[in-house]
Amino acid sequence: MDTRLTGRFIADRRKELSLNQKELAEKLNVTDKAVSKWETGRSAPDISMLEPLAEALGVTVTEILKGKKIEKEKLNEVSDEIIVQTMKKSRRRLITVMLSVLLIAFNAVCGYFIYHYAYSVKSDDTQGIIRMSDFAGIEGDESMEIIRAVRRGKYYAFLLKKPDHDEVHLRVFQADDIFKDRLVCTGGTSAQTGGIGQYSYGENHLNSDIFFGYGVKGNEYFYNYRGAECVRPVTDGIVLDFMIEYNHSWTHATLRDY
Repeated sequence: MDTRLTGRFIADRRKELSLNQKELAEKLNVTDKAVSKWETGRSAPDISMLEPLAEALGVTVTEILKGKKIEKEKLNEVSDEIIVQTMKKSRRRLITVMLSVLLIAFNAVCGYFIYHYAYSVKSDDTQGIIRMSDFAGIEGDESMEIIRAVRRGKYYAFLLKKPDHDEVHLRVFQADDIFKDRLVCTGGTSAQTGGIGQYSYGENHLNSDIFFGYGVKGNEYFYNYRGAECVRPVTDGIVLDFMIEYNHSWTHATLRDY
């Protein structure tokens, strides 16, 4: 539909019937402003208005769409032409929509994979593990060193320390959901050298407690686990124990004063 041709046709036919815009609008239960917009080509009649408009003007819907009078013997031919053109436009529109949807889906999938790769690190990339701590909202520092690491299934705990500093830092990672050979940082904390810190970690059915420390005196430390006192060894003044339970309750492990 050429809105200018259609608009001119509506205006000419209205004048032939000696109707003003307000009178035509009243026949169609629309405003005279709507009729004015049709006739100036600023908008087109809604598809629901085509038949009432054609009836009010004493013409066919096909003539309104073509914007001109059509001889009766050619009416079917022109109608077929309009149907074919409409089908072609609909097909092009459908193809455009499908391509747009596919493009959006493709970008979303690519973005998903890129995100997982960018925010993960190889499990044997020591410096990458230290740098990746930043992505968990914890300040990382490339001068740190990994002094001990523990793995429990897809979960990893790393103990980091800066040379000549009194704090030891815990970083918790887990295998990425997409790239299984890469790790993503999920949290962490810090504690003063010479003491033992406790970090509780939970995800879905996993509940865990991590005890960690550096410069710990003695050969063993104690903690309470579900009311029972447990003893764990201290090796070279370093503690890093990752205890996991796969259930809905916390491990309830707490350090005992020692």
